[in-house]
Amino acid sequence: MSWPRALVAVFLVFFASQVTLFAIAVRHFEAPDEAGFKHGLSREAALPAPDWTLAPSLTKTASGTAARVQVTDGHGRPLRGARAWVVVGRPATTRDDRRIALSPDPAGYAATFALAPGAWTVTFTVARDGGQQERALRWTAP
Repeated sequence: MSWPRALVAVFLVFFASQVTLFAIAVRHFEAPDEAGFKHGLSREAALPAPDWTLAPSLTKTASGTAARVQVTDGHGRPLRGARAWVVVGRPATTRDDRRIALSPDPAGYAATFALAPGAWTVTFTVARDGGQQERALRWTAP
């Protein structure tokens, strides 16, 4: 067999294997449960919108990164009795994700933690009385 025929044979075998794998994948593909997805969206839309506002901030301190979120009600008064936390992680992976609880302080809720140098996403979450709000900030640790 000459080399052009051998090359054509290799390509035909490769093409046949790709078509076979594609046919198997399409045959066994299961679409997401659209009804369940829509039910989840309608349940989420039925939740009351919290009547409070988040003002998250990040600052560099001598001991690391300080995360603080001010939470105010509809009248601008500090909101007390909520649970607050941040999820800190890298933008491109979940490998380094960690959840850190925020403690009440006079200005809202706060925590200080150490971060390795580089880019981070810090997602602030505050929950109270069945309502929940989130805000995400990008942070570059020195």
